[in-house]
Formats: sequence, structure tokens, C-alpha cells
Amino acid sequence: MVKGTPLNVVDYYLPTDPDYTNAFERAIYEAAPTLDSIELYVPPGDYTLSRQLIPRRSLFINGGGLATTRLIFNNVASINATMQGAISFGILTTLNAYTTNPNSYPTRANNITAGGADQSQVSNLNITISGTRPAGFDYGIWNAARATVTNVQLYACGLKTVAGGLIIEAGTVIGNANTSLYTNVNTLYATEHAFITDGNDSNNITFIRCSAFVPNIIGFYEGSFLGNVYISCHREGVTANTTHGYKAINPGGANHSMFLQCYNEGDAVLTNYWDIATGMAIIGWEGALPETNLGSGKNSFFVPGNLAGYTTNFQFNCAEDGDGFTLGSATVDATRMATDGFFVRAGDNSLGAMARGGDGTYLSRDAVNIMKLEKGAAIADPAGGATIDTQARAAIALILSRMRSGVPNIAT
Repeated sequence: MVKGTPLNVVDYYLPTDPDYTNAFERAIYEAAPTLDSIELYVPPGDYTLSRQLIPRRSLFINGGGLATTRLIFNNVASINATMQGAISFGILTTLNAYTTNPNSYPTRANNITAGGADQSQVSNLNITISGTRPAGFDYGIWNAARATVTNVQLYACGLKTVAGGLIIEAGTVIGNANTSLYTNVNTLYATEHAFITDGNDSNNITFIRCSAFVPNIIGFYEGSFLGNVYISCHREGVTANTTHGYKAINPGGANHSMFLQCYNEGDAVLTNYWDIATGMAIIGWEGALPETNLGSGKNSFFVPGNLAGYTTNFQFNCAEDGDGFTLGSATVDATRMATDGFFVRAGDNSLGAMARGGDGTYLSRDAVNIMKLEKGAAIADPAGGATIDTQARAAIALILSRMRSGVPNIAT
């Protein structure tokens, strides 16, 4: 990737321009035509644009700060109906597929490179959508390429990542957003979802310290094929349309995303903080137990978390469905966790004959319904009433370490 000296968008503005649309287009589509990547600096200030930006080469766009540099897309016109972001990124095949006239944007010559806008970066600025907008144009950034977004605030819009065969929306968006990185991205008053990730080429994406303030529908909507990672993310505030803080679905059952220390601010209106319908790792969560839609045929579910009142507990909860380890009912579990601190629950046949007592016999598959380890207490088999010795403690530790890998039987 070759890029030259950073360009300053102010240098491309002409006194006859009605706003900054032409200046951005001159820099992104026309400047330094021999380079496959450009770096564009946007100094502090407000910049009004009337058309969306769809770079066809790698773009590094850097502002003077998320509180001081604002790109205001006012009464914005869409170049195409698929790439629904004020700034939309795609690889070359994305751009060829969805740009009706690839040689103009919409009237300018454009710089086309083999990678398209792959490996682009957006940092240190605010993107605001105001006035009228096309139907479905709800996102400040729309991404179907590998991109890095850092220290960005999105106002009246969200961030959408879609590539490959979609699950949430159905259909296909050509692109590859695998391994994208979003750090310190804040959305305020997103008109649809604050953050949405969808499709089998939108995997291995990391969200770090991202916040959804008053999303219109869902704060974090996860629908990738293989899963993504969310670290220290936050949802606060609701509208009359808000349904969930966090929602994850995947009818294919392959999504193994991780939510680490993600939380919701309390809202009396919103009772369903988490809606999880596939195997996840949720660590250090806050809100109601995240098990709303998990059903038969899904993968393992692992939950260490914080209950109401922020008491630290650990839960591994699974119910047998003939397909490995899944989450069962949490009605009883919440009470047990609040008092026991450490709780292991298994439906019939989910643990099978994994735990072994001191006499060398395995606990019956049918008998093992609930096993509970209290702080400082012995492990007991509620069905048989027998105390399990130290050897079984080690066996259970091994069970817990292997459950995520789906090992069906463990002998010690």
C-alpha cells in the first residue's frame, strides 16, 4: 500500500463551491491518481456534504478530534441503495457490483485500485446525518471491507458491517469485512441499530469501548457467521422502538461471539437487555440473564457474570438437546447464583457420565440433574445424596475446561 503526504481537504475547496461535497470528492477521487491509498486530513470545523462518499481506493481520513471535526451530511443524496452509509467502504468487487456508473461519483473521474477501499481507516471526527435522507440510509459508516475506525462519534446514525451471505437481513452483500477493528466509536440517537454486524464475511471483528446511546431499535446486533468480539461496550437510553440492548442470532448455529465486560445502563422501559439465540461467551455482563431465545440445536454457552446488585458470580448453565451443551432455563439459576456464588447446572445427558465418585463409579446420566459447588463446601450429588471426593473435583474442573470444545465424555 502506497500513500503520499497527507492531503488537507481545505486545499481542495473553491470559493464557488456551495458546500464541502466537491472538496472531498476532488481529494478522494481525483488527487494523487498514481497512489493506491491516500491520507486525508480534515482540520477542526464543520463541513457540510450533500452526497455520500464511496472511496474506490484505500482512504485514511483523519480529523482534528471527535468533538471538533464534524462531517455533516445534510439532505444527503445516495449514490446507490445498497451501500447505506454516509461513508461506505467496499472491496473492488463490492464497488463494481453496486455502483451503477463506476466511472463517476456521480460526475467525477475516480481513482480505482485493485483492492478498492480495503484497509481504510477513519479516525478523530464526528459524522452527523441531518435533514432528509433516502429510505434505509441509517448509517454514518457502512462497511463491506476490512476497515479500522477509531475515536469516531456518529450522530443520528449507526455503524453497519455487512459482507457475504447475510443472516439478519437475508440475501448477500459482496465484500469482505473480516478482521475489522472498531475502537472508541460512539453512536448517539441511531435511527435504526447503533451497531450491526451481519454475514459470513463479517467475522473476527473486534469492538472495543464502543457505546450506543439511545439507539432507536437495538444497541448491538450480532449476526455474523463465525463470531466477533465485544470488549467493554455499553448501551444506554431507549426510544419507544428500542427492543434489546444486545441481540445475537444465527440459524446456522456457528456464531461463537464473545462479549467481555459489556453492560447496559438500567432502563425501566427496556426489560430485555440480552436476546441470545446462539452459542456465546458472555463475561462480566450486567442485566437480566441472557438466555431469551436459545433453543435446541445450538452450541455451548458460557456465562460468568454480574447479577443485579453487581455481585460477582460464576455460572455455567447447559441443557441437553442432543447436540452438545446449550443454555437451559435461568429461572432457578439466578436465585442459586445469588446465594451460592458458583453454580453448575446440567440437563439430563448433557454431562453424561463425566463426573466420577471415589468408589470408581460414574454418576448416572439420568441422575445428574443439578450439581452445585458452594463456597468452601463439598460437592454433593443431589440425586444420590453421596459426597463426591477430591478426585471428582478434579474431574469437574476438567469438564468445565472442555465443555467449550464439545468433548462428549471425559474419563478420569
